[in-house]
Amino acid sequence: MLQLEDAPTAILAANDASALGAHEAVRRLGLTPGVDVSIAGVDGSELSEQADPPITTVIQPLMDMGKQAAQLLLGELEEGLSSKDSHIFQGQLVERASTGPIPQS
Repeated sequence: MLQLEDAPTAILAANDASALGAHEAVRRLGLTPGVDVSIAGVDGSELSEQADPPITTVIQPLMDMGKQAAQLLLGELEEGLSSKDSHIFQGQLVERASTGPIPQS
C-alpha cells in the first residue's frame, strides 16, 4: 500500500508488534516513520518504546478488562445469566515520535 500513488499517510496497527512490522516496512522503502508515514499501535508494550523512533501507542487497562471479564463469566456460571451488557474501557494515548502532521505533497 505504501507504494501506491495515493499512499496512506498513517498506519494504525492492531497491536504494537504489528506496528513494529509496519515501522520496519516504512524504513525499508526509504521513508521515515513520523515524517513520511505516521505509525501507531495498541498495547503499550515495551516494543513500542524501543523502536527508533519510538512508536505511538494506546495503553489498554488490561487488569480492569480482565476483572470485568471474570465477573461476567462468574455471573454466568453461578447464576446462569447471560449478560448483554457492554463495557467501555478508557485507554491512554502515549504520543511518541512515530506520529506527526500529515505530510504535504
